[in-house]
Amino acid sequence: MEPNLNNDISTENTDVDNFLNQDTLNIPVLLKEISTLDPSIVKDLPKNVSINNTNTGVSMTTNSVPDILTLTQNYLAQSVYNTIFPLQGVQSIGMQEGLRQVAYLDSEGNWTIGLGHTPAVEGETWSLDTCFSVFFNDVNSVGVQPVNTNLPWSSSMGTIRHWVNINAAYNMGINNWLQFTEVFSGMQTQDWALAVRGMMDSIWYENQVPDRVNALAYQLYFNEWVIGYLTTDQFNQFKGIFPNAITNL
Repeated sequence: MEPNLNNDISTENTDVDNFLNQDTLNIPVLLKEISTLDPSIVKDLPKNVSINNTNTGVSMTTNSVPDILTLTQNYLAQSVYNTIFPLQGVQSIGMQEGLRQVAYLDSEGNWTIGLGHTPAVEGETWSLDTCFSVFFNDVNSVGVQPVNTNLPWSSSMGTIRHWVNINAAYNMGINNWLQFTEVFSGMQTQDWALAVRGMMDSIWYENQVPDRVNALAYQLYFNEWVIGYLTTDQFNQFKGIFPNAITNL
């Protein structure tokens, strides 16, 4: 579920051009700014949190930009999972995955669509209804059920920390997540610093999605929801405790 970072920005809209003429962008700021733009000018939200003018996961076209937070809230309210999933948990996964209604190749060459769903077929297009219906089913089948089965003690940490395991399983698959034994040792003994170090001491953190890991590590350590990614203040607070923390924001 890794992002494709090789899409070019293409738009004739002056407001978007001005917004993009910055050295760096980040997802929380991008979402805030997008909400003020004409929804007819932007297409995709990126799966990656680190984007810039020359290497970006955002494609600016003439299609509309969904607001993932609002859409997730609205679709979850109509879903059979409404009383099962905490809104913050699925919103965070959705923000980190991004929403693409047209299939694309991720960084590992897998056709992906919706909110991180694989496999997909080249040229495949989904409605928003399909994107979110499949997303919730995927969260359940790839995240919730495998975590409940393989880490039955997880829910005893409380909902916020429990969803760290669910988010991680959704991102990398339960079999990969089960290799993080140091994380689980920390979780089960409530040694949150040990668990965070186990998350950070990994290729997942160092070479793949450090800002997603930062968000999950912060959520685990402080027992506070992180919807998407850390703010600058949150990252600085986190880095004050874990000096080796890195970011692409």
